[in-house]
Amino acid sequence: MTRLTERTFLAWLRTSLSFASIGIGITQLFRLNVSINPGSPTESQLRLRHIGKPLGATFLAVGIATLLIGAHRYFESQHYVILGKFPASRGSVIIVAGLSAALIIASFVTILVIGNITQNAT
Repeated sequence: MTRLTERTFLAWLRTSLSFASIGIGITQLFRLNVSINPGSPTESQLRLRHIGKPLGATFLAVGIATLLIGAHRYFESQHYVILGKFPASRGSVIIVAGLSAALIIASFVTILVIGNITQNAT
């Protein structure tokens, strides 16, 4: 049973690292978009750069929250194994799934709105 809880924690860790990697990637992508064009950046490019940082930071925060939830679940599972019980982890999975869905939808809407503003500005 201990091996199962360790594998579950590693899955939480992998998910957390994925969110952190996406956050760093988004931050760098929005920054790269501004630095590719020579000369002074336009207003729409600066707007993209300013949106990339909070969006990337949000992904990093969700990655840290996922890691903390996974660590809590791991120690809780270890405690229940000692007691001879092993409850399902519905609550933590629902929280992370809800956070993920909200973050994906918010990112999609943000990118669509900024893309629309950028196209209208040119």
